[in-house]
Amino acid sequence: MKGLRFALLLLALAAPIAPAHAGQSVSLILNWTPAADHSPFYYAKSQGWYQKAGIDLSIEVGKGSGVSSLKVGSGGAPFGISDLATMLVARSKGADAVALMSIYANTGQTFYWLKSYGVNGPKDFAGRKIGNPPGDASRVMWPAFAKAAGLAPDSVSFVNVGPTAKSAALKGRIVEIISDFYNSHDIKLREFGSDLGSLNWKDIGLNSYGNSLIVNGAFLEKIQNSPGISCASRRRPMPPASPISSRA
Repeated sequence: MKGLRFALLLLALAAPIAPAHAGQSVSLILNWTPAADHSPFYYAKSQGWYQKAGIDLSIEVGKGSGVSSLKVGSGGAPFGISDLATMLVARSKGADAVALMSIYANTGQTFYWLKSYGVNGPKDFAGRKIGNPPGDASRVMWPAFAKAAGLAPDSVSFVNVGPTAKSAALKGRIVEIISDFYNSHDIKLREFGSDLGSLNWKDIGLNSYGNSLIVNGAFLEKIQNSPGISCASRRRPMPPASPISSRA
């Protein structure tokens, strides 16, 4: 419930001064295809809470944190969800994106493989194919993982695989390793059983902030300088939130 209240507060910042029925259009791009961790946003929308706050919210299905951070950073969407490390990489390259709150305290980044392919851990990654979309957070952050694992950054090759095709690509040995969030671990375990191998990035010492709610910097500045913020906050009192600067 606390996370849901935060989600409402942060999007309520976009509420206009006009009456709630006016409905300001605001978009939120997800980091991935809809999953359980996105449910607070969908639930609030289904309950009409955004509408009551004067927000006509549209939720766009994502294609990876690399895509969502760049779209928000370019102003293509005011709000988004992105792996924080991936957003910071985009920001270092000029993306105008700001993190408002962390949804995951720990990273969900996980590599999966089948033991029958001769892979038993990162030491066996060299020369293998890793399947994920171009904007996948694990592909963006691969150099950091490779350094932590003692691998050369160019020791693997990446194959473009859509979000919903990863398990099929692994099963058909189109690739030998896939990246995914730990959220879907139980689904993979049911499909592959004891042949499944995995490694969450925190277990190799890479535990950066995970998924975070992000906002376009120019959009944030605009609404911070608008008296509409105080109006929205009074209509729907919730705990305060501030941009993330460091791990608490």
